[in-house]
Amino acid sequence: MGGPYRAADRPWRPKTLSRTVVLVEDDARQAQDLRERCEAIGAEVLKVAHRPEEGLDAILRYRPDYALIDVNLGAQPDGVGIARRASARLPGTRFVFLSRSGEIEEPGPRLRPHVCLSKPVSTAWLRVALGAED
Repeated sequence: MGGPYRAADRPWRPKTLSRTVVLVEDDARQAQDLRERCEAIGAEVLKVAHRPEEGLDAILRYRPDYALIDVNLGAQPDGVGIARRASARLPGTRFVFLSRSGEIEEPGPRLRPHVCLSKPVSTAWLRVALGAED
């Protein structure tokens, strides 16, 4: 009864991440959902951008570990274009592309490694994309 507290007695909790993220998503509701999911797994969301140029500026300014970018932002540059431009200056940032249709053009060798996720994005796949260790 009064014995030592053992690891087996603690409730299971998923591992959290220590990653920084910039989100570029034109749909405010989806952006909020992604932000909440990222924060729930321990990622720090530095900025949520809703327009392409705002997203590019945020990526270059905050220098995140990961940039989650909607491929179809309804304006130019599209998500892949943003990643191409940002990667030229930030080779350490990893890009996670989000698409409702699942059709994403091949971003090219300069953007590898990259991840493509279909929306809506599950928390489990988000953890994988952000490099969570199990």
